[in-house]
Amino acid sequence: MIPKNLQTIVDVRDCAEALLLAFEDPKACGRYICVGHSIKKKEVIDIAKRLCPGYNYLKQYIDLCEVPINTERMLQLAWKPRPLEETLVDAIKQFQEAGLLGGT
Repeated sequence: MIPKNLQTIVDVRDCAEALLLAFEDPKACGRYICVGHSIKKKEVIDIAKRLCPGYNYLKQYIDLCEVPINTERMLQLAWKPRPLEETLVDAIKQFQEAGLLGGT
């Protein structure tokens, strides 16, 4: 079983862009939270099932408390994370090429 609470996701390419934005902006200071998407884990798995149906996926979920994530400061630096589906498609492709995903 896995928790069905929110999963925070950031594409490593978006994280690199965020780092550059914060580094290059003279007004930037302090800590920035770099989260591209907050989505329920079950929804991530549902997307993965649609994109890659030939794999075994967990079917049982449990509830846990959620901690809100605020990325407002990052967005004020004009940071724009790529679409979630693009991140997931590229991640699945990388996992497949590395042989890290086993089929059904």
